[in-house]
Amino acid sequence: FTERECSWKKNCTPAMLLRLLPFISMLACFGKGEQHDSTATSCAQMMKEAVTMKTLVDEADDRAGQDVEAALLAHDHVDLNVSQELPEDAHLHNSPLKIVAVVQTYPNGPANVVIPKYDVFFQGVVTVIWADPPNREHLQLVKNRVSGRWEFSCGNDYRMTYVTQCMPKLVMQLPFAFPDAKGMLTFHADFWIQPTVIFGNSPTWAGAFDKLWRLGPGLWDTDSTPERWRLIAAPHCFESAATAATGSNWSSGPASFGDSCPWQQLDELTKALSKNPEKKAQCCAGWADAWYLPVATWQDFLLVTTHYYGSENRFTNLHHELGVHTVLDFLANHRGHPLREMTECWGCCCCSLHRNYAGLVDLYPCGHKIDVGEKDLSNAMLSMLQQQAEQFKSSPEGTSTKEPDQP
Repeated sequence: FTERECSWKKNCTPAMLLRLLPFISMLACFGKGEQHDSTATSCAQMMKEAVTMKTLVDEADDRAGQDVEAALLAHDHVDLNVSQELPEDAHLHNSPLKIVAVVQTYPNGPANVVIPKYDVFFQGVVTVIWADPPNREHLQLVKNRVSGRWEFSCGNDYRMTYVTQCMPKLVMQLPFAFPDAKGMLTFHADFWIQPTVIFGNSPTWAGAFDKLWRLGPGLWDTDSTPERWRLIAAPHCFESAATAATGSNWSSGPASFGDSCPWQQLDELTKALSKNPEKKAQCCAGWADAWYLPVATWQDFLLVTTHYYGSENRFTNLHHELGVHTVLDFLANHRGHPLREMTECWGCCCCSLHRNYAGLVDLYPCGHKIDVGEKDLSNAMLSMLQQQAEQFKSSPEGTSTKEPDQP
């Protein structure tokens, strides 16, 4: 590192570790022998993954080419050292929930007024901004010098393919801003959640944050109309184009499952990364407005989503309603991570909550979507979060043990 870079980072340790961690894992493979199937081939594969990870990090640092110095100057106010002091009014490292909330939105979106209300619950709240055109902080986790809030800019061109184009870069940087985080929950700004319920100790949710989460039924079937929703099974998974052709079409896009799925890339992923190589990887589609990665899955998430880094193919350009569920399914069935299906949420990918039913925000622990631009709905969501915050602060553990009332 140059003296300028080290000065910017206060010290070089975090940035050096970011590059060294994959190699430390690789050395553990060679040192223990029994790891990774006890084969030299597996260790060689791990070395390939380590090099890929390092390339990804190097590219993120040098993303602006000749504009690196300008980017460094623009970030003089940012301290990515993990021991940095936080603002006095921040609840980040004091929150019992060691979870990072990653809220997806657009610049100046009406739902943005709600995002700060999540601060009291989470170790950190990161706003992912679909910026168009991308700014010079593109794919960098930084603190806004005006608001003091964490932001991560992802070009609007990547909006539909953000699972492989943006999220790996963010997940790679989260441990340095939030070193003791236990997981990352990402959701759209117009998706509501009741934090004290979904991270509570009720029989339904207890221990859930140690598992991957994916949403339940939420994609429209081809027979759906605006007046009558018909949701496909969640998620809809297939092992080949032939089996996809016999099922329902993916109604959120112009192509069928068979036309959209990266069958060849999934077969290659299975050979390279699967712990169950005899099991065929599935292509899955589903409601993707919220999902969760426990920290134990972050490394495997990076291995899978960056496997084809630098190449253009169906996997790297996978629409998020396919990408989220296909990646989570691979992590569960081929990397051995437990998976939970969130069937408790109201709504679907394309459903809007009518203002006459604003009370559903209190009845359901999560749901989509709520038009925060409508005053009645905005008030309902803000009121719910205020009640949740009061309950959260009054609970010794900061979580709820009460099940929500069911309609």
